[in-house]
Amino acid sequence: MKSFIASRGHVGKSVLITTMLLLLFLPLLSACNGSSQAQQRALVQKAQLDRLLAQARNMGVPVSMFQPIIRQEQQISRAKVPLALFSDQPVTDSYSNVARRYQILAGEVSALEVQVTQQDENQASLDLQSFENVLTERQSQNLIEAKAFADQFAQEESLFEKAQYPREYLQISNSARRSTQALRLMGSAYSELQALQQVMGQLQAFHMDATALTQEEQAALTLFRAAKTPEDFSSLIDLLGVQLQEETVLAIQAIPYFGTYEGTIKLQTLSATIDEGRKYGLDIKPFQERLYTDQAALETARVAEYASILSQIDRDIASIQIPLAHAEANYFFNQYNHEVHA
Repeated sequence: MKSFIASRGHVGKSVLITTMLLLLFLPLLSACNGSSQAQQRALVQKAQLDRLLAQARNMGVPVSMFQPIIRQEQQISRAKVPLALFSDQPVTDSYSNVARRYQILAGEVSALEVQVTQQDENQASLDLQSFENVLTERQSQNLIEAKAFADQFAQEESLFEKAQYPREYLQISNSARRSTQALRLMGSAYSELQALQQVMGQLQAFHMDATALTQEEQAALTLFRAAKTPEDFSSLIDLLGVQLQEETVLAIQAIPYFGTYEGTIKLQTLSATIDEGRKYGLDIKPFQERLYTDQAALETARVAEYASILSQIDRDIASIQIPLAHAEANYFFNQYNHEVHA
């Protein structure tokens, strides 16, 4: 009997202890449910952030621009969640804070998408404007070779109207810039062709045998009409430069006044280019100094010196082309910004 009573007392104590433990841990179990929901919200916000980052990449936003956001996301992911024995409120607060931080970063990604898209759209518009300006110059020269570029401009303009994402605007910009460069080089190549034809005309006027030179000129003209890319025109300009130098040396030796005549034409070209640079705000001082130096050298030149002087003037004309292109681009960029903010 005593053993039975003792046994019942032992069981009673066990039940009491179990009840107390249940009363103690039930709130914790219930609280764990709250922290679990907060954790789930944080995971959802992280997934949303990752989705937006992937979308930004696909749109063409440069990775370097949202790299700081990626680093912040990594820091948040590595943060440790606090331990809580009797209340999970610190855990819930920690996950809620993480979710808010992910949400803020997601907003920054969306804002970055809008910003980059607007910037690339504006740049594409400026590049198309430069393309159109140079195209108009070539069309005013009645160059039939400009028609292919006119067709391309119409195509790029159509793509611009349909574009929505940075990668599309970047493709339009890159294509427009290459076409603009090609058209500029087309102008230089055309000038070289004209100079070559002038020398040929002088030689023929003095009844010199220019059969071989005529064939070279026709071959160069064929290349000019087939050229489409900046590389095509650059190669052609190099070829024309060699041909022109050979013919110039021949003309100087055969025609007493040719050196002065050709030098005067080249100096006029350099002077006109400098005037164009002045219109676009280019610092023309170093080019003006070269012009004065070339003029002085031409005035005192001897027959044997004409070839080197004419080559130097050609180099001076070439040296202003890239600065002139940059000055023109900046001029139209500033003009565009003024019109936008007016």
